[in-house]
Parts: sequence; structure tokens; C-alpha cells
Amino acid sequence: PDYLGISRPDINIGKVGNKGLETSIRYNGIGKKDLTYFVETSLWYAKNKVVYNAEAIQENEYLYGTGRIVGQPFVLEAIGFFKDEDDILKSPTQTFTDVRPGDIKYKDQNKDGKIDSNDYYPIGYTSMPQITLGLHGGITFKGFDMDIFFQGAANRTVYCGGKYYHAFQNDAKVSSIALGRWTPETAETATYPRLSTSNGDNNFRNSTFWQKDMSYLRLKTVEIGYNFPSKWIDPIHISGLRIYLSGVNLLTFSKFKLWDPEVLEGQGANYPANRIFNFGININL
Repeated sequence: PDYLGISRPDINIGKVGNKGLETSIRYNGIGKKDLTYFVETSLWYAKNKVVYNAEAIQENEYLYGTGRIVGQPFVLEAIGFFKDEDDILKSPTQTFTDVRPGDIKYKDQNKDGKIDSNDYYPIGYTSMPQITLGLHGGITFKGFDMDIFFQGAANRTVYCGGKYYHAFQNDAKVSSIALGRWTPETAETATYPRLSTSNGDNNFRNSTFWQKDMSYLRLKTVEIGYNFPSKWIDPIHISGLRIYLSGVNLLTFSKFKLWDPEVLEGQGANYPANRIFNFGININL
């Protein structure tokens, strides 16, 4: 433990268990009048657990990492904003710094009447999803064809920190997300704590307020094409002619709306995924 006052060497004494599965199921069908189709689903699930870790003795059982996922976030649980001075007086004492109305309020996990390092709680997942999935389908009919692919991820949490999210901290500017800041007039609808150059010790601590669920489902690709029949192309002496229209990153369904949930790592804004459309012609001589 740290209270010994010495530097501790890294020793390979931890134990981790990993379990998971990967599966893929495909069905090919043939209908009437030149109709063919297929549907394929894939699922990847992986979960790990710290079996043993030489941890220092903790006052509260929930502070141990053993038995939890590798990299388990331990954060304060945000339960809203302080409404007024009376709300501050009636709430557990937040020991990090003095607070004012509009600052983030945290849950007293061990119910000792104060908010301190003992109130960090295991909440959320890591940025690596436990579940990834795909749905792929296609159909052909009388020269027409269509291919569609969905991809998604679940059980994934990303911590949004850094200059984009933490206004005025470490020479940071103010980004557009602070437009929802707390003021006495917006107290009921605020989505961001009050703006201040000195409230970082409370509002920008690791908490569920800055944790974001990055589960998503995306319509990744769609392609529609048409193969011209041979009776149309034989006179021009080519063996195949196909036109097609395709799209990439067409739709994304996610609780997170600011940026692309597939690539965001939380340390500031990333560029959103480009929505791309292509039109093409394939000619076989």
C-alpha cells in the first residue's frame, strides 16, 4: 500500500480470466422467378474478469477491482446539479472544494455524510465493447441486386474529458456543449454545470456525468445494382454491363449525438464518419 512510503516494483502476480464466443449464421434462399437471397448474422462477445490482484486493503468493499472487468471505471455518481444554497446545506459535504448552485452533486455511496475518495464507485464499461454484431443481407431478382450491411456495438463506455468538454480548464476554451450550461433561469433544463474558471476540482472530477454510452447500430453499406441482359449488350460486343449506386455510413442510431460513436475516444472532438455515395459502371469486355 502507498502508506509504506516506498516505490513499489511492478510484479507479474495478477490473474485475469477471459471468456467469449464468436458465431456466424447464414441462410441462402431461392425463390420463384429468378429470386435468390441470403441473410447472415454475426456476433462477437468477450468478457474478462480480474481473478486476483494484490490490492491494498479498502475501507469499502466496492472499491476493490478484483472480480470486476479489466479497466473497470471507478467514478463518482452524478445525481444532478445543486439547486440553491439550501440544497447545498442539506446535502452531504463535498470535500473537494467549495460548491455553489449549478455545480454537480454526487451520491454519498457509503453514507458517511461527505463526498470524498471513498465514494468512487464501479460504474460503466471500458471503451472496448463487450459485444459487436453484424447483419448482412442481399437479394437478386431478374438482373437487379441489392446488398445491405448493418454493424453495431454494445456494452461500451467512453469517458469524455479534455479541453473540448472541460471549459476553462488547462487553457481550454468554451465549446458548443456549454450552451446548455446551468443558470438560475435554465436550472430545470441544464445539461452542463455552471461556467466558472475555478470549479474544476468539483465539476470535472471523474464521474458518471462525463461517462457516455457508446453503444450504436449503423447502416454501414447499401448497394443497389442492375446487370443488363445479354440480348441488350451482345450487339455492342461486351460480355457484361452493370450499373450500381452505393452508400456508406448512411444512418447511425446511438444515444450519443455529438460525434461518431464508433471512433470517439473521449479526449475531444473527432471528425464524424463521412457519408459517401458512389455511382459506377462495370464493363466486361
